[in-house]
Amino acid sequence: MPDRTALTKGNVAVVTDIMNRIHAVTQQPLIVFVSNPVDTMTYMATQVNDYPNEKIMGTGTLLESARFRTLIANHYAIDPKSVEAFVIGEHGQHAVPVWSKTTIAGMPLDEFESLSNKPKIDRTHITQQIDKVSFDVFYDKGWTNAAISKTTVELVKSLVFDEKSILPLSSIVSSGRLAVSLPTLVTRQGVEQVFEIALDATEQEQFDQAQDYIQQTIDTHFKH
Repeated sequence: MPDRTALTKGNVAVVTDIMNRIHAVTQQPLIVFVSNPVDTMTYMATQVNDYPNEKIMGTGTLLESARFRTLIANHYAIDPKSVEAFVIGEHGQHAVPVWSKTTIAGMPLDEFESLSNKPKIDRTHITQQIDKVSFDVFYDKGWTNAAISKTTVELVKSLVFDEKSILPLSSIVSSGRLAVSLPTLVTRQGVEQVFEIALDATEQEQFDQAQDYIQQTIDTHFKH
């Protein structure tokens, strides 16, 4: 599967055209980006014109987060709905699973592991599997579509019905220099709040690397 950032050049013109066409007639709709590299495309969309930033978002690590919960649930043979876990950072190779805040039935993961009759989960293996799943699908089918379609439908449903969900979406961070996935409160009006959460040292280092990677892509294509 090619590096998602390889799609940047071709998608820049598409995003620019779409944003200008929408801006010419309205600034009201919410705009959700799915196209890769989704973090860079989300950022790019905010730079084309003065369309409200809070109405622009990307699916970000929504898909990785669903995979993360499923992989944990499969290991312990439990319902994924019992797992509260999410992934932040870049949609792709620099996705960061936030193990430090993962809970199962309200219990921190370490506590659950100490009580469970299942062996401890191999965190390194699970982390590797989060993005590898999409590569496997790509090599088998030649493309990926079903999983991202499902998560996108769930996001749109949350927005349309104003469910006020907190989801790991890509949007502009407080510095304004890039878009990256963090837990994000979204409503029918768009992005209401981005939670720049505290991480452990390893997660913070990985998150910084993810931001650097996104920034490098932005600088390569948009800085003159």
